[in-house]
Amino acid sequence: MSNLAGKNPFTVVSPEGLSAEDVIRLFVEVAPEYNQVRNSGHAMIIGSRGTGKSMMFRYLLPDVQTVKNNVCFSQLPLLAIHVPIKNAQLQLTELKCLDDIHSSALINEHFLVVHILIVILRYLKQYETEIRVEDNVQLEKFIDECFIDGLVACGCKKVPLVDVSKKDVFTQMHKYALTLYSDFIGFVSQADPLIPMQGAAEIRYNLPLLSYQLFLLPFRYYQKHSAPYLHYSL
Repeated sequence: MSNLAGKNPFTVVSPEGLSAEDVIRLFVEVAPEYNQVRNSGHAMIIGSRGTGKSMMFRYLLPDVQTVKNNVCFSQLPLLAIHVPIKNAQLQLTELKCLDDIHSSALINEHFLVVHILIVILRYLKQYETEIRVEDNVQLEKFIDECFIDGLVACGCKKVPLVDVSKKDVFTQMHKYALTLYSDFIGFVSQADPLIPMQGAAEIRYNLPLLSYQLFLLPFRYYQKHSAPYLHYSL
């Protein structure tokens, strides 16, 4: 049922707040950028506020596509993931005190990668009961080669023990990603803005540094005998 029914017609509702049914009713596939975004490769969508950029991304999300095409999640040709960064706290004031005494570019890249990882795993967790896995060996290989190995390469001293025999694999991975986020926020929140004036030796960053090349780029999952619904591109 539409969540717009009976509401003030002048109410402003962001695409993120719309139900799948409302998005299907309101979105029209006429923008040339729509097919470009669906194709493999990079795409840059430029437009002024209110031209439908966010609506297009919302339309591609799995809850809308399953309803629109009347298919289950595992039958989708792709898994679209929307990673908004406007509310990701990527501009924490405390990060400024690390400038000139740490490689701020690497630290900010780590924060961004962790944020993207959390969003991806949140989607997978939501649909993990519908995800088909041919065998646990295939899933375990993905976790070892695309998740654990990447974490180790980026300096994670403690890696999760993911039990592939359970049906909450992506929930387990999501919980671990949240600990990475929590550890980073804990470090940043304890950083004293006056420390840079007292000497760089007072601040020691000893947390992992997840990078796009070493971790996020290889983090993908593909089943050769079915649609690549867990394959994504950034």
